[in-house]
Amino acid sequence: ELDFDDSEWQTGRSSFGNGWGYEATILSDISTGTYSSLYLRKRFFVRDPESIHWLVFRTHFDSGVVAYLNGEEVLRRYSSPGNADATVPYDAVAISHDPGLATEFDVSQAVSLLKKGGNILCVQAHNDFIGDFRFSIGPELLGNYNRGPYIQDATTESIKLIWKTPVNTTGSVEYGTTEELGISVVNKEPPGIVHVTQLNELEPDTRYFYRVRNKVGEINAVSPIYSFKTLKHSGPVRFMVFGDSGHGTQAQYKIAEVIRKNDPELVFHTGDTVYPSLTGFRADTRCLSVYHDHMIRIPYFYSI
Repeated sequence: ELDFDDSEWQTGRSSFGNGWGYEATILSDISTGTYSSLYLRKRFFVRDPESIHWLVFRTHFDSGVVAYLNGEEVLRRYSSPGNADATVPYDAVAISHDPGLATEFDVSQAVSLLKKGGNILCVQAHNDFIGDFRFSIGPELLGNYNRGPYIQDATTESIKLIWKTPVNTTGSVEYGTTEELGISVVNKEPPGIVHVTQLNELEPDTRYFYRVRNKVGEINAVSPIYSFKTLKHSGPVRFMVFGDSGHGTQAQYKIAEVIRKNDPELVFHTGDTVYPSLTGFRADTRCLSVYHDHMIRIPYFYSI
């Protein structure tokens, strides 16, 4: 429950594990036979619950996971057998499951559980036996958009916006030089889950504001308003370069903080971002979520 007193709980950045999977928060004692489960709580704020139409719970996990939204169970995978209406005990062990790539679970049936203001996502993670040498969990709860929107391929007069929805929809982009926006571009492709729109005839060295919109039937999902700045024709450019960030480690969070502090105009990523090759699933792994705030406003160039 939201008002549960967790003031004495430990805190850490996601993902969590015993270190074999390059997690951001290391729990080395889980492999010593001390315990077999981990409980996580994440508070988050929702300004307008009615604006959220789809929910995706995305995580890699080894080996079992149970997720709760505002006190109600919304997902149970690879946990110990038993009555579906009963809480999974803290000392239960899960059916073995290789964490592999992040898995996306559509939990849109839980949209009605969201409240205006404070909300709580709780996660139980279970190992498949006490003392297992590997354990890892990296959960995310995503509203409406399970990737992006983020920007790519920026020039002085154009930029590309890319985003993904959990269901087939038609997409459009609204943009302008103020938060009033004013210009709309509708995707010409048939309804789909991956949406790509290029904005052309932009002014160089100019701040633009944008949001994406997706429609299916009576549903009309809209992202928050973000911004980007087009590149200039000439003159000095403040840029940053980094690479080999294929895991959501603590070091990556530190790099993200350096980027945020220095506010560059351009970021080059030299690779690798995904191992061993780019697939649709690896494009949404935890390593990219760490940099989400930057990807929606800074031109990124990836060399995989």
